Amino acid sequence: MMEPPDVESLERECAKLRNRSLLLDGLPSSLRLAIGDREGLKSRLPEMVSLASDLVESLINDYAAEVELPRNVDPAREFSMTAWPDEINQRLVGLAIYAWFPFSIYRSDAKAEYEPIEFVFLRDEDRYRLLYAYARVHYDLCEYALFGLRKVRLRFMYHGHTPYVDGVGYVRVRCPKVKSSLKHTGRRYWNRIWLGAALTFERIVKGATVPLSLLLKYGVLSLMQCPNDSVTNPFKSPIRV
Repeated sequence: MMEPPDVESLERECAKLRNRSLLLDGLPSSLRLAIGDREGLKSRLPEMVSLASDLVESLINDYAAEVELPRNVDPAREFSMTAWPDEINQRLVGLAIYAWFPFSIYRSDAKAEYEPIEFVFLRDEDRYRLLYAYARVHYDLCEYALFGLRKVRLRFMYHGHTPYVDGVGYVRVRCPKVKSSLKHTGRRYWNRIWLGAALTFERIVKGATVPLSLLLKYGVLSLMQCPNDSVTNPFKSPIRV
């Protein structure tokens, strides 16, 4: 089982998020408790820790989960992941992962942010079956159909900084590819520039693949750490399952 967070520290860290204009219904259920329900957090923490540990274990043991990073990112010093369990309903549970690392060709740019992806599992008696993943590609919510997939590789280069499940095509479920509003007329141009730059960067630098089990072993993957120190607000466009 993953090391549980300290309730007092967690409540203190997440208190900073109360001052932000958050759409709480787009956040994992455990993070909602940490932000706004201290007593609920204290009473349900053991259950949430157990669920998160089970889901991480499923990703590692059942799906051989890996993470691919740019080679100019040190996974031990410049990369971190934190996992939040999500009770969606009686049959479905989720594991929202926020990953942080500097993304820039030049380190002096100090560009970094949290990027969320949520894995959705079917609770099937004593095991969990991976069904979907939800992530954002340039603020568009994208759905990945993962049922039947035997190996999960998260790539943090394919769409710039956005997590991408290797080998699985995504479907945009919130926003169309082409914007009809005049307010967003420049979107397609900048998307092409950004994606082209990211893909070129990936070809030059290449990626380094790290097993999720190794990230867990060395403490890079933590449980329920409030993402307060991001450069951009990860809750501006929350994941909605």
